[in-house]
Amino acid sequence: MADPPRWDWKDEHRGILPRDIARKFRLQLGIKLSVATATATSIMLAAQPVARAQSVPRTTIPDALACETCSIRVLLRQTIADQTGPGIIDEPRGIARDSSGRLFLSFPRFPGEIKVYDPEGKYLRHLTRPGSGPGEALGAPRVHITRGDTIRVFDQRNTRYSVFSPDFRFVRDSPFRLPYFAAVPLDSTLMIVAAPRFAAGGVQLLHSIDLDGNTVASTTASGIQATAAEPYLLWRHLAREDDRNVWAVTQYGYALELWNVTTGLQREIRRNPEWYTPGGPDAVRNWQPGVTPPPAAISSIHRDAQGRLWVVAGVAKKDWRRAYERDTAPGFLMWDAVLELIDPANNVVIARERMPHYPVTLLGNELVTYGEDASGNPTIRFWSIRLDDVKSKGGTR
Repeated sequence: MADPPRWDWKDEHRGILPRDIARKFRLQLGIKLSVATATATSIMLAAQPVARAQSVPRTTIPDALACETCSIRVLLRQTIADQTGPGIIDEPRGIARDSSGRLFLSFPRFPGEIKVYDPEGKYLRHLTRPGSGPGEALGAPRVHITRGDTIRVFDQRNTRYSVFSPDFRFVRDSPFRLPYFAAVPLDSTLMIVAAPRFAAGGVQLLHSIDLDGNTVASTTASGIQATAAEPYLLWRHLAREDDRNVWAVTQYGYALELWNVTTGLQREIRRNPEWYTPGGPDAVRNWQPGVTPPPAAISSIHRDAQGRLWVVAGVAKKDWRRAYERDTAPGFLMWDAVLELIDPANNVVIARERMPHYPVTLLGNELVTYGEDASGNPTIRFWSIRLDDVKSKGGTR
């Protein structure tokens, strides 16, 4: 049996949206699978499909802030800016932090290398080196930390999933052929992976995998239309709700979805804010790099202990054209970060903050950004984020 199709573009893409995607793909919505594609996408891994709910609650949240006295406080906590030696950094792609505060970073510029830094940002060692042997990796592997600080690595270029102990020992690996985009640990036995792939009944968006990397179940969204050439329009960032549910947010377009691992989609929250512009598939389709503003895109989502959803997006800077004064047109010169706090129980936006920094991801109550320091050196910044309310007794919540 032939392997499912592999999309190597994921490890190659840099920034919120790489310039070559707009050039390479002319996006045409609607199911238009060729005979070859239909054949390839019908031979999926043996897993129990989960149907998407046919009718789910859908709500559009207004842009007005529900708390006039609230603000999001963002404080710089840490920077990593190594310019020489084995800890040298660039724009990160894979990023994770364990319970002791150690950081795990991978970079497209340094293929196959996962670098480890202490809680203060000092380089410690490499977890992986380039290659296809045990404990090695290719491309920009993604890192996740699960219970007990076990390190789990999705290595798409080697089409495998690797496990390391908290003391960095290689434990095992197994084949993994899903077109990985994002993942989140769900409970002590499962992870949810966002990896869009096409099947006869629709598009499989989310997959439950066990901790050995085996696919247990997949959610099939029959109402979604897209072509096999545009899987990036189906990308979703993930945040754990509880042991059976996960929040997903679309990267292009601003839709929050609550998925159950057994019954599929439970609810959908739409946002159409004025600041999220140009946004949606049309913005991706019509983007002319260097001529029109870069499209807005969601970078990450996090659910806090109060059940609130923190969402960070990249939106075009006013002076985005400055990026094209450089040959590489770096993303940190194109996009600002906009951070929103949403209360899904009451369908409101609590607070919002815009920052002149390029968003990478959310790590719990941290926002990670990438850019340059005053000397023009690549710098990764870690910001603590919290909600302040001038009327609350303690000042924060």
